[in-house]
Amino acid sequence: MSQPAPRLRSAPQPIPSSWDDLLAGVVTPADWQERKAVLRQRYLELIRDDRKPAKPPLDLRVHECVDVDGIYERRLISYAVEADERAHAFLAVPHGLKNPAPAVVSLHGTYAHGKEREAGLEENPEKAFLDQLARRGYVVIAPDHFVAGERIPPEGAYDTTRFYQKHPEWTAVGKAAYEHAIAIDVLATLECVDRAHIGALGHSLGGHGAYFLAAYDPRVRVAVSNSGCAPFRCNSKVEAWARDHFYIYFKPMRAGLLRGELPPIDMHEIMALIAPRPFLDLSALNDLIAGDDPRLAGWTYRQRVLMLMKVMDAYELEGAAGNFAFYAHGQGHAAPHEARQLMYGWLDKHLKPPAVTQARPVSPALLVNHGLAAAVSESRGVCAVRDAAGRNLVLTLLLDLSPLGSLLVTDVDAGTTRQIRFPESTRSDTWAAWAPYASLLSRNGRFYTFAGPTLLEFDADRREFTFHGVPAAGESCCVETAMADGPDGRIYAALHPHARLVSYDPATRQVHDHGRLDPVEQYPHSLSCDAAGWLYAGIGTARWNLVGFCCSSGEIRPLVGEEIRGPGSAKVFTGVDGRVYADTPGGWYRLHAGVAEPVSATDVPAATPSGARRFQNRAAMLADGRRVTCHLAEGRMVVTDAAGDNAREIAIEFQSGGALITSLGLGPDGRIYGSTAHPMHFFSYDPRARRITDHGAIKAIGGGNICAWAGQRGLLVGPAYPHGDFYCYDPAQPFAPEHATAPNPRAMVRFEQHLIRPRACLAHPDGEHVIAAGFMDYGLVGGGLGIVNLTTGESMLLTHDQVVPRHSTITLTVLPSGDLIGGTSVLAPGGGLVTEPEGVVYRLDWASRTVMARWVPVPGAAEVFGVELGPDGLICGVTTGSQFFVLDPASGEVVHRADLSDLGGLVRPAFARGPDGVVYGLLSRAVFRIEPEDHRITVIARPAMAITAGLAIADGRLYFGAQAHVWSCRL
Repeated sequence: MSQPAPRLRSAPQPIPSSWDDLLAGVVTPADWQERKAVLRQRYLELIRDDRKPAKPPLDLRVHECVDVDGIYERRLISYAVEADERAHAFLAVPHGLKNPAPAVVSLHGTYAHGKEREAGLEENPEKAFLDQLARRGYVVIAPDHFVAGERIPPEGAYDTTRFYQKHPEWTAVGKAAYEHAIAIDVLATLECVDRAHIGALGHSLGGHGAYFLAAYDPRVRVAVSNSGCAPFRCNSKVEAWARDHFYIYFKPMRAGLLRGELPPIDMHEIMALIAPRPFLDLSALNDLIAGDDPRLAGWTYRQRVLMLMKVMDAYELEGAAGNFAFYAHGQGHAAPHEARQLMYGWLDKHLKPPAVTQARPVSPALLVNHGLAAAVSESRGVCAVRDAAGRNLVLTLLLDLSPLGSLLVTDVDAGTTRQIRFPESTRSDTWAAWAPYASLLSRNGRFYTFAGPTLLEFDADRREFTFHGVPAAGESCCVETAMADGPDGRIYAALHPHARLVSYDPATRQVHDHGRLDPVEQYPHSLSCDAAGWLYAGIGTARWNLVGFCCSSGEIRPLVGEEIRGPGSAKVFTGVDGRVYADTPGGWYRLHAGVAEPVSATDVPAATPSGARRFQNRAAMLADGRRVTCHLAEGRMVVTDAAGDNAREIAIEFQSGGALITSLGLGPDGRIYGSTAHPMHFFSYDPRARRITDHGAIKAIGGGNICAWAGQRGLLVGPAYPHGDFYCYDPAQPFAPEHATAPNPRAMVRFEQHLIRPRACLAHPDGEHVIAAGFMDYGLVGGGLGIVNLTTGESMLLTHDQVVPRHSTITLTVLPSGDLIGGTSVLAPGGGLVTEPEGVVYRLDWASRTVMARWVPVPGAAEVFGVELGPDGLICGVTTGSQFFVLDPASGEVVHRADLSDLGGLVRPAFARGPDGVVYGLLSRAVFRIEPEDHRITVIARPAMAITAGLAIADGRLYFGAQAHVWSCRL
């Protein structure tokens, strides 16, 4: 084998490159400062900074506050960036700050819901920089990019068409730098922020955004760029910086780029403007450039490394070599683990005091947010329209835990969906406060609905809401089909719970409250108009009613005698003969000119199609006869021809706030199980694997829920709304609710109208029986006890007359003797007429199934919504108004009382016994323990978010629901 030629010793040599122009003619630090001033002017000219608008007053607003794992508070904020524009951002503030903390502006990549990804609420948790930095003690602001998130333009996320129509001489890069500097203004207003220690960090679009911002605003003390952009030179796709569509960075320089002319400044010169402030750049040698040959892109990114070496020369001239670093890897356009550690370490080194840069072990968190139980939304009505351009559109209303509702607009033929948020005035952190329950496609071509009490008008041609207003203070919503076009061109609606009739004039944009249709009833279910100019309302539920309204005179006229009214609801509709008909528990009526005429059912024609839609409506007919069915929880829409054939599926992409958790229970396998509502999904949390599983829907329950849980004989059981079905789930078997022969869970028995709105479920210590309790059907008062034997399958119903007449049992516990202790409510959430003054506690003899005693623990309290047996044999309870009591079940004496209203309101169930027999409790603002020796309340935690559902204890932690999230508290 021949020997290789000897390798000769050599001296190091300078590395010449095309990036040497950075320091051309620069010898001394003074030369560099002169050069730097020239480069800064070129940078400002590049981004057209002189074309930015006058900065408006900040007008900072906080829309939502959420506690995250007891570690920091995440606030949804907005602030003015132009006279007619507001930016939205998440702001994270760590708990327990004693001194002003360092802060970071965290800039997201090209992702539609960027700030949500920054907060860890979307995919790619490695890019949840806001969440990760807040956990390290930083105050963090993560703004939406100006064409993303809350400000996605009609053309789609990151489309800058409208920006350049508004600002033809500015640049998107200049707009972003300007807005990101305003994010620093926001931080500077906060007393918790150390204004001298503010950094900028970003990935991808946010990566170059971070160094663009640092070069623009000297308040940025340190900058970190991950997967930032390719430079202008050594780039075969440089024209992408000024392309003619989508996100156009520098529209004014397109003509020059097409001629092959580069701007008089490049990325190395912009980066060098940051010196001597600390700057870390991280990138991949195998990153890609859209539309480019990967081999060419690889050469570009290798040139970028040479570029960064020249930036180091500038830092050395500043005497700040230790303030610059770069890391090049081979993992593509990503934020790999080791890169993230470098990023956070760099920020810690330059923003925190040296004494606090070392990580320290911490004890298990007091409060932990385990995540969304079910990231799904419920469809609240589907409507088909054709816009002025002839596009077939489907409008879908949503319900979930987002603080702001939205409407999905799906272009059926294009297969695209746009999510349009409700007006800001409807924003609420209270579940269902903005929920739509009815909608109307008007004859005028516009779409109407109510976001809670707020009437909304939507113009499909403009793809925007064109009116919003509250027509009647004190009303909460419009239900069923109680919306109609009037003969005078107005939009009419009848509202819940005071049955007020309101109208809206699209011509004048004025609303009017016409008064109550019924002095007592709560549920106007339907509206219809006749040819004589009269409007009719069908009302329920305690005593049905028919009421007419003369649109010209304003007269409100009852149409039936009081003697024939009773439980139930009336429904009105227009027949194909053009007349209005009413279906009532008292028979059929024909309605005309303010008169109700009884008719035979055989004389009633079919109903003519109406523009009013119930929220349960999931399908719509297109103008060309095709049928569309929305499966929102599954993220899809199915389009068929008129015959139901030739099905085509459309994927629906939208942002969901998750479904409301209504109940939690401990399963026999140690997992935490629960149900959501609207839509109903069954989920579990495994404390050992620390994983939530959304098992999916039980279709028979629909938008209802399993309202309470109990474990017995290795099974998990629970009663469900809205039909009173009693479900039994075997955790050892697969979840298969639709299985033809062996569904799991399975409905064992239905308690019909006696128990359609369950509130409690209890496993009896005999090891065989489970007891369910709750409210009766709509319009009725009282509720029964359903008793099921899991061994034999036999069931027994005790009506409210057999327990406590005209009361509903809503909480249960059991004594060592086997006797039941129940707490009752006198309310009727389905619109029934309340007759009793206060809730009671009763003792039911298990052997005879009869009530042997009952007591009033708190006079005047309408509900006893929690009871539990304490280790001393006494009953701990809580009533309306969060009044705590301790009752001796032998004598009925109340031996202790306390006002817990400062801990919040109702959470169901309110109590559970721990393994040590001690009773733990929940109210909406606190987790607490009842001390056995004196019944003193010891508060364990006061979460920042509202607790909305309980309650299960496992492995030393108490689990509860907070809106759509599963949380736990260390006991």
